[in-house]
Amino acid sequence: MDQALSYTQGCWEPEPPDSASDAEYEAWEDRNPVWPLREELDVYLDSDFIETIVEPDWQSYLKSLIRDPDQLHTIMERCPENTNCLVLIYEAALGEYDSVMKSTSKLTLIGKYPCTL
Repeated sequence: MDQALSYTQGCWEPEPPDSASDAEYEAWEDRNPVWPLREELDVYLDSDFIETIVEPDWQSYLKSLIRDPDQLHTIMERCPENTNCLVLIYEAALGEYDSVMKSTSKLTLIGKYPCTL
């Protein structure tokens, strides 16, 4: 779970000690948070609208969101057999930007689907 979250959510390096210079502190601020998903997608993301589900029964959670059986079937067919994590990026996570989503080195884009939230 920690690996999935450290990829899909921004993570902060430990803060520099009080003895750090202003330049060292500014450099730390500039490179944080470290957020591999955002870096690979190269889009604006708001982590408040991203869910990372690593529960063994992620399929049940997905079924609670996608009510259309045809869409649900399509999603399940497109999931690789060894899928152990589901990452939901809600449209609000993209802000007002016209972003193009794509697969990354760790995640396979399954598509864009309406949910029942």
